[in-house]
Amino acid sequence: MATDFMPQTGPSMTPSPGHQPNELRIRAMVIFTLALMVTSGAVMVGMGYLMNYFTVGEQNLKALAPPRFKNDVGPFPSPRLQSNPGADLTAFKAAQLAELKQMGWVDQSKNVARVPIDRAMDLYASGTEIPWPVLKSKTSVEMRATLTTTSPQPEKK
Repeated sequence: MATDFMPQTGPSMTPSPGHQPNELRIRAMVIFTLALMVTSGAVMVGMGYLMNYFTVGEQNLKALAPPRFKNDVGPFPSPRLQSNPGADLTAFKAAQLAELKQMGWVDQSKNVARVPIDRAMDLYASGTEIPWPVLKSKTSVEMRATLTTTSPQPEKK
């Protein structure tokens, strides 16, 4: 039998003396950079043409639309029905809010009453049955007293 003194393994795992090889591929990096720049430029040029196309289309649509006023700036034309629309709107909103916060009859013949939102939410959340039939003959002051004295009953377990 022959004896083999050479091991049959692959290359040795110990590094050979010397320097690390340069693994940067300069040519590939330059080609990639140039391709990226050309693509970016083409996208920008395409976006410019697209924006120009949309701008021209918008101008054509504006030219077709009839003007609202002669000069389309400033307040609405005459006749002015309100001398101060902003103050009128503020007063209207204040009156509406005050009406929402007060109790009163909306239609007493149909037993439709107005209850402040906060009070109505409290009554609904507590599960208290609102005494609407009692309110048929009561005035607003008596109705307010009835609803404010109605307190939620604790649940019996």
